[in-house]
Amino acid sequence: MKLAKTSPESPVYSPSGHLRMSRRRLVWEKIGAEYVEVSEAEMEVGGGKDMHSHENSEHILYVIEGKLRVKGDKEEVEVEKGMAVLISPGELHLPYNPGPGKAVFLVINAPPIPPRPKELK
Repeated sequence: MKLAKTSPESPVYSPSGHLRMSRRRLVWEKIGAEYVEVSEAEMEVGGGKDMHSHENSEHILYVIEGKLRVKGDKEEVEVEKGMAVLISPGELHLPYNPGPGKAVFLVINAPPIPPRPKELK
């Protein structure tokens, strides 16, 4: 068993290709997690990412504060506080924050999505 604590060892960073968003890894390889990673993210109004997919990972977004919209190739869903969306491996998706305030959410990937940002290795 390992206790994961947010600390200076888990710095805040802006993922490449994401607009108006920051993340902090909570559970990841540095604490010994091999098969899953969990990050806390904040996205400002208007923030988001282009349409993309994660070929080998399940991708879950769990909203803690605010709301997200996630557009897929066939539908678009609104994910509010206390809700999660499961995005299957290879599924195209475009998450964004429509407002009115910032969105705070957990990002869960299983297995972890490479590559790792340089500052987190």
